[in-house]
Amino acid sequence: IGLVAGALALFHMAGFDATTDYSTIVIARIYQSVSLAFLFIPINTSATVGLPMHKSDKVFAITNMTRNIGGSFGISVVTTILARRQQYHQSVLVEHVSPLNHAYTTTIQGIEQSLAAHAASATQVLGLAQARLGMMVAKQALALSFIDVFWFMGVAFLAATPLIFLLRPGKPPQGDGMPVH
Repeated sequence: IGLVAGALALFHMAGFDATTDYSTIVIARIYQSVSLAFLFIPINTSATVGLPMHKSDKVFAITNMTRNIGGSFGISVVTTILARRQQYHQSVLVEHVSPLNHAYTTTIQGIEQSLAAHAASATQVLGLAQARLGMMVAKQALALSFIDVFWFMGVAFLAATPLIFLLRPGKPPQGDGMPVH
């Protein structure tokens, strides 16, 4: 349930764009948080089932260490994907930023009109308009790269779901589970 709920939350987040409001992001975060409860409790339970009580602290330590290492690895993979996809999207978007493109000319003229009262010369207005358009392109490239990352993570969660069926039921410990001295 946790993997599927997490994947659904990520696919929901893949619909975000640069204008997504805060309440939508909070709702997606709630979905993620709820799915974590359905993920970590079964992981901890399956890690300790069948073990005597005196060994459970070592198992929890190893489980937490593995989770931390996996989290660090996951963060580095996601950061790499995010950076590469941002570069890709920016290069694709910049292809359309040309004085020969009618949409570019219209956008620059609109930005120039909004900035005309704040700048001293036409050259300064044009430079500010081009800088603002560059920031808009960078913002859109970043938003598109986050969407790509959400899709990647959602697919990874769904791909990991069959691994649940590899877990075998454990055998309960013999006796009361207390160490014998």
